[in-house]
Amino acid sequence: MRIISRRQWGARKPKDRSYQDPRSVKELFIHYSESPSATSLAAQKQVMRGLQDFHMDGRGWSDIAYNYLVFNGSKPRAFYGRGARVIPAAQANHNTNTIAVCVVMRADDKLTWQTKLQLRRLVWHLRRKVIKRNVPVKPHSAVTQTSCPGDQLRAFIKKHYSRRGL
Repeated sequence: MRIISRRQWGARKPKDRSYQDPRSVKELFIHYSESPSATSLAAQKQVMRGLQDFHMDGRGWSDIAYNYLVFNGSKPRAFYGRGARVIPAAQANHNTNTIAVCVVMRADDKLTWQTKLQLRRLVWHLRRKVIKRNVPVKPHSAVTQTSCPGDQLRAFIKKHYSRRGL
């Protein structure tokens, strides 16, 4: 699976990092960014830098909150955020031994079939090649009082990942 690297999207150096062994991951959480998606690679890189700036400068976090991000739309590319070896900052009081995947979209945007396919590929890649086992895939709202990741992504998670913890 091709994932755009931090260097490729122009990520800033993190202020700090807390590491985890990807094989210790017990849950994978899906989020949405509540920010507009973009189609061109240049525009997606710009959105990535903007999200990182907001998290680091606006929220005071050490880096972008998510481990991976997928852009919604007809050309949904996957990007490294923190990567699997770094603890995310996406589920308050529930970050250790998790991976956070964010779909870059607004709640009322239509979740495209291309994005669904890219998200399934990313989850498959993470489970098989990174975590090396099946872990539950859950919406952010499973551990925090929030509307994230929106109705469409919650329905996607329920359809594809609620059976037997898959």
